[in-house]
Amino acid sequence: MSAQRIDLAEAAATYQVSIHTLRNYIRTGELKPHGQGKAAQVDCSDLATLFAPKPTTERRRVFAICNHKGGVAKTTTAGALGWFLSRRAPTLMIDADPQGHLTQVCGLDSDALERTLYEVMVKGMPIQEAIQPIVLREPPLEFEPSSLNIVGSNLELAETTMQVTGRPWWAKILRNALKGVADDYQYVVIDCPPNLDALTVNAIASATDVIVPVDMGAFSLRGTVKLLEIMRHVGEELSEPPDVWFLATRVEPNQFTEDVLDQLWQAYGNRVLHTVIRKAVDVGRSQMYRCPLPVMFPNNMTTNDYAALTRELLNE
Repeated sequence: MSAQRIDLAEAAATYQVSIHTLRNYIRTGELKPHGQGKAAQVDCSDLATLFAPKPTTERRRVFAICNHKGGVAKTTTAGALGWFLSRRAPTLMIDADPQGHLTQVCGLDSDALERTLYEVMVKGMPIQEAIQPIVLREPPLEFEPSSLNIVGSNLELAETTMQVTGRPWWAKILRNALKGVADDYQYVVIDCPPNLDALTVNAIASATDVIVPVDMGAFSLRGTVKLLEIMRHVGEELSEPPDVWFLATRVEPNQFTEDVLDQLWQAYGNRVLHTVIRKAVDVGRSQMYRCPLPVMFPNNMTTNDYAALTRELLNE
């Protein structure tokens, strides 16, 4: 008796992922297609095995979200990933971008903060003293602020590179600061600025995992070689360099997106995450209302993509 099969659209709806995500699993041989193109189907049993919960390790993880190209969904990724991680264990988000967008998305007035990452990096303040609770104007009933906190930032942070790069071990200032909360948070998510300055280097040196969001634009892969070079140099100074992952973001259902995805896989192979993040108008709306995407739009397709990304990163 042949196994029950469904098409990719039905499979994507059932497991709340995108068709592109399923195609990536087909690309790597982890999911077997039957047929080609839009007519391709997959076995329900194979899907159940692929997406079945798997045992996870309890090791502490620090995720640095970085790309020196702007507008690739770094802040959206940091905020959503931080939210979903906090549903599993206490999570700390760190806004390492002087623009303070992650701070603002979490409902805080970045300009009014007196204790930010700047005080930690430049003045040596213990990071515990800079941690802020997430504040939402109208939090939903299921919102549990105690499991998710943030170290915010503002424009003062822009002076960090100039003030710390002459110090001994300047690249490990944040790494050393995080030792003070190692027992308090299972997960840390760092939102990096769109450049390769001391803040980004410190984030990479602190990370167990570096996630590079890549949007589906014409010049999306330009500069990634320089980014990997920086990561390699930082990794040489660490006993355990971070794992590097590439994440396709702002994905739309068109041929141009398919071409860019093909280029991404050809360039980085098994460093590319299977989960892709679809483009949605609600992302901008959540930013405008200063609320994390999964909180404001829990049933949005992009929210579902970030939930799938969290499961993939944790090997769930």
